[in-house]
Amino acid sequence: WINVVDDPEQCSFVLPAILARGSLNIAVSTSGKSPKAAGQIRDELAALYGADMEAYLDLLGAWRPRVKQFLDTRQKESFWAKVTDGEVRALIQAGRMAEAEGVIEQCFQSLLA
Repeated sequence: WINVVDDPEQCSFVLPAILARGSLNIAVSTSGKSPKAAGQIRDELAALYGADMEAYLDLLGAWRPRVKQFLDTRQKESFWAKVTDGEVRALIQAGRMAEAEGVIEQCFQSLLA
């Protein structure tokens, strides 16, 4: 494999600009046309997907086994639509993790009733 960063025509591969937030990994590539632009786009995405994403995805992931075990397909769709509508993430961004967990628990319990 050959990577000549200033001459994409000589490359057999290119490296993307990576944004990592816990379980979230976003790779941005311009296919070697402009590594600088890829880095700028990555930085713009970093502003959208802050440090809260790690806690958000960990929380959603922790609920996944319970949702799969106890909810039917329709209930699952309803659950995931509600807990990913922005409210839970906004609470996490505001440092209100217990409230975010409460919203998820309440949604889950409402679907069991």
